[in-house]
Amino acid sequence: MFSNFEDRANAVIATHRAMSRDSIATLEADRAAVLAALASDMHRECGDYRVPDYEDNDNLDAYRDCTVAWSKGRQGMASNFSAETNATVARFYGNSRWIESAESLRCSKMPRNSRCVDDSAVARAQAAFAGMDNPTVLIGTAEWDRLNREVDVYNARLSRQNAVNKYVSFMQALSAALAEQAE
Repeated sequence: MFSNFEDRANAVIATHRAMSRDSIATLEADRAAVLAALASDMHRECGDYRVPDYEDNDNLDAYRDCTVAWSKGRQGMASNFSAETNATVARFYGNSRWIESAESLRCSKMPRNSRCVDDSAVARAQAAFAGMDNPTVLIGTAEWDRLNREVDVYNARLSRQNAVNKYVSFMQALSAALAEQAE
């Protein structure tokens, strides 16, 4: 992989820099920025559907179809990102190469008292790249989780209303029966 010892030493130094707290914080911020840019791209194309207080299956189905088509059409990064966002994307994915080299430098794998990379730093960096091989899946899953939560709230509200309606119907029937008996 490396042609000489100097190249290996430089790679180890670069790996240590990439696994510093500040570098990992930047990596996590870059991940958030990439995902936010993709979410904005999806909402720009498909809108920002919110579950209304009434049954709206046609619009929900159309939104689902749009988000599915968006996800399949993106299979990677959006082509209409700004130059700044493209730079963030490039920096984020460029840093992925350090994860592999950091793995062999983990403190749990190195001899005692050697200069190693903290295992928790490697774990944080790996977590930042989790699912980022196809981030549109992350965006789509998050969007459908949000919609499912909204539908659950809507259904709970309907259940409460149905329970109230059932109680009111029972009370009306009881009242009518008592009024009939009183006659």
